[in-house]
Amino acid sequence: MLFRSETVVFRLRRQHYVTRDIAVAVDVHFHGIARYEALDVEGKERFGARGGSEEAELQVARSELWNAVEVPAYESEAAFVRFNIGMDFGAWRMALRRLNLPRPDTRRILLINDSVYGPVAPLQPLLERMDTDTADLWGMTDSREIAWHVQSYFLLAGPRLIHSATWRRFWAMAVPLPWRRWVIRRHEIGLSRRVVADGFTTRALFPARSGANPMFADWRELLSDGFPFLKRELLRDNPTADPGIAAWRQLVAEPFVREIERDLGRWKKS
Repeated sequence: MLFRSETVVFRLRRQHYVTRDIAVAVDVHFHGIARYEALDVEGKERFGARGGSEEAELQVARSELWNAVEVPAYESEAAFVRFNIGMDFGAWRMALRRLNLPRPDTRRILLINDSVYGPVAPLQPLLERMDTDTADLWGMTDSREIAWHVQSYFLLAGPRLIHSATWRRFWAMAVPLPWRRWVIRRHEIGLSRRVVADGFTTRALFPARSGANPMFADWRELLSDGFPFLKRELLRDNPTADPGIAAWRQLVAEPFVREIERDLGRWKKS
């Protein structure tokens, strides 16, 4: 269904749009179908952890989407409900424009979508490794499927990139596209290509092991290495017909297993 309702959340722990260090998290959810819900209750403390009286915590927003227009339900600075035109990149583009981001003192922007379950492992140590002095654009994983790119479910952009003409031009040209494959080719792959072509650096915390999509091909190895997410499509559709897919339950803590199975049950009913 092309025009599902979508929620875009801009989240900071305290009442600041911008701080000296962490800037914003822009989180995208589909209404009534895909949710983080309790999955981020355990994870949010790991997600925030810069600490200190002068710095805000960066956290994934809890997505009680049936109350999407009630911003306090998210403890968020802003929430927008829109038709799902352009998918995640369309939503991020709208949110960045509406919130006038980046601002002059914005240091980092984190873009996230709800195509993954998690975090099911500590996130803070991974965030600490995403040093924007060593790379301008970080992802959790990269992929060589179709063409090399940093996968867009979790993107952290640093100050040199977000204040550049490259960033401005990319989002100006990131017009909403109606089909997922177009979004992947034009926007997800296109962002990595543009960033590298213009002399910026990109890195993935968990580099691809092969030419296949690591979220489908290497999910066991990733979880064993401390990777904190599972692709929703993997568990819902098993696109590679992996005969051992049920083993994910032995690799994820029990509270997360229950929440993931509850969400998968909603997909089957929809």
